[in-house]
Amino acid sequence: MKTKRLWLLLAGIVALLALAACSGKAGADQPPYKNLKASDIQTASVYIFPPGDYVEIEDKDKLISCLNQLVLTENNEDLMIGQSSVLNITKTDESQIILKISGEFIEVDGVMYKAENGSANALISFIDSLKTVSIN
Repeated sequence: MKTKRLWLLLAGIVALLALAACSGKAGADQPPYKNLKASDIQTASVYIFPPGDYVEIEDKDKLISCLNQLVLTENNEDLMIGQSSVLNITKTDESQIILKISGEFIEVDGVMYKAENGSANALISFIDSLKTVSIN
């Protein structure tokens, strides 16, 4: 009788651990900025290197559309190479969002992530279009 209770208790603990692991993983791959709205942004700018241009972002609706699509996966330790951009957003509550972007690799609060399934493509294209505007 005690052995049966012990096995049931053990099975319950294993089931709870499995549930916790699955729910933790699901939360890691969510779009972190899906609830961000243009009205939440006071100012936004991007620093693009190379060539070393600093550009104010006026089209907040386009920026929000790009950020709403962004899905970041688990912490990734790969190196950022190539063109890099630093996106700096000051929200109306004075808090800041700072993203360091190099292709599909995005650093948020000092932690490196990888954008999932091309979800950063719209953001990268938007930043590239700003680079073109700043050069002209």
